[in-house]
Amino acid sequence: FQNGPRPLSNRIILDFYLFSLPAIALGIKKVHASVFRKSFVGAQVISIVLAMFLVINYSIAPSESMVTVSEVRAMELIYNEILKKQNLNNNCVISDTWPLLAMQAVSANTIVGGGFPMYADFAQPERVEIQRGLFEKPELSYLQRAFDITNAKACYLLTEQRWTSDLKPLTKLMGPYHQVGNVYIFSIDRQSPRMGYQLAPP
Repeated sequence: FQNGPRPLSNRIILDFYLFSLPAIALGIKKVHASVFRKSFVGAQVISIVLAMFLVINYSIAPSESMVTVSEVRAMELIYNEILKKQNLNNNCVISDTWPLLAMQAVSANTIVGGGFPMYADFAQPERVEIQRGLFEKPELSYLQRAFDITNAKACYLLTEQRWTSDLKPLTKLMGPYHQVGNVYIFSIDRQSPRMGYQLAPP
């Protein structure tokens, strides 16, 4: 019920509570005085209804994704590797949207969308298709397509335990991975697409 960040808990911050509670209390008092004529039952009904409204909205709201500390650290590691290769013009970072936003922040907007084309409403169908293919059935063709689209020298794949339960197929395809928290980083060089490239520890 309370697992995962929720829109209500993300948007209603402590300051909002502190400044809005007096106004809510005043509103309840006015409604209580005008409608329920000093009836304690009326005030209790309003309080119960408001409480139920907040609880229901919290419980049925969809969980929102958010960037984790491990994802930020992983993107910092990948960005440092990209800097070592001295090739910021063409990049290939395959991951979910939220970690890629961390990469955009880490790289100061140098790497946007993992280096893949971005269309209207921030859509990236090529990246999404390649990512899904590598997670569901890792094949060399997905990596070759990623290289063709991005024209990068190396491709980095970021995955997590919640996305990929079995890492053996990816390891067989891309080689050994580097782990940062619950995040796994795979990397493969364009010149030897069947050879894994292990990231150096930070």
